[in-house]
Amino acid sequence: MSTMNEAEEHLLNVIRQYPKGASEDALVKDLETVEKDDIVYLVNSLSEKGYVDFVTVGKQLLFKARDINEANKTRDLNQNEKIVYNFIKSEKAKGIWIKDIKSKSGLHLQVVADCIKTLEKFKLIKSCKSVKNPTRKLYMLFDLTPSEEITGGAWYTDQELDVAFIEGLAEMTFKFISSKSYPKLSAVAQHLQKQKQGIMSASMRRHDEDDEESAFTETQPIFPPDHTGYATTKDVHAFLKRSGILKVDLAMVDVQMLVDRLWYDGKVTRIRRLGAGGSESRGDAEWNGRDLSSEEDEDDDGDEEIVQMWMYRAVRGEAMQVVKGGVWWSDVPCGRCTVSGFCKSGGPVSPETCVYFNKWLEF
Repeated sequence: MSTMNEAEEHLLNVIRQYPKGASEDALVKDLETVEKDDIVYLVNSLSEKGYVDFVTVGKQLLFKARDINEANKTRDLNQNEKIVYNFIKSEKAKGIWIKDIKSKSGLHLQVVADCIKTLEKFKLIKSCKSVKNPTRKLYMLFDLTPSEEITGGAWYTDQELDVAFIEGLAEMTFKFISSKSYPKLSAVAQHLQKQKQGIMSASMRRHDEDDEESAFTETQPIFPPDHTGYATTKDVHAFLKRSGILKVDLAMVDVQMLVDRLWYDGKVTRIRRLGAGGSESRGDAEWNGRDLSSEEDEDDDGDEEIVQMWMYRAVRGEAMQVVKGGVWWSDVPCGRCTVSGFCKSGGPVSPETCVYFNKWLEF
């Protein structure tokens, strides 16, 4: 790389004070003792020597100082190789296809191919394949990590959708949500078992109404409406990280995808936190005019809003298969009835006259 004279070195130091690039007007203002024509000449000289790049932001042309290490690496490139290198560099971690380089640069395809071989030889660029277009080679700077748009993110392994990994995580996620969806039912199960065997004491059968309500409250198979201990996406994310089975780092938005999948499959229901407007059924996808289940998170604050707003509870019919002790009996009125001890055919409380059964059977 050619050396700089004193004037060029001074100008380069001024340009480096503008990390995003210096405009011509900014340089004229900072270099009051230097004529505008001389500034243009010095900038062009620095560009030819590889110290400065021209970048366009909107309709404005800016002069941006190059990293000294990058400048040293590219000092031996010819003009065509520099052109190809700059187009590849401009696409960052997204990569660029060889035919796109050809169309943007105006160079012949063979010339572009030769330039790419040289850049790869000096380890200035590398190639990778996209999950969207596996037959295309994309090129990016050698030190960059391909974006999720290319690799497919956490759900792809060697350019293939890792179905087994996704299914395993979905199952673990559902089990975790289920474990926080309903109270422990051991006391209720023992209570019903005694009733079934006909050994419940007469004193328990003669509870007054207040005692019956109190006893049921202590062993009810669902949480109260103001319960805030259901699983959130943050809880699921922390659980999966603790589990030790993750072979990749899952972002919060990745975990949200898992939870959303369970929600769309009808395995979990969404519940707003207390104070956020009550609960919401599976069918109500929109809230405040936004579809939270499919909304793209533009920044971290957006992620936080979705994660903090919703809790998730497993649907009983699904949860009974994974929660120890099961909740299958709570789907029928008998499982929650406070007077089941008096219920018998022909009695004051009977299956034939049960108003709860009639309502439950109204599909």
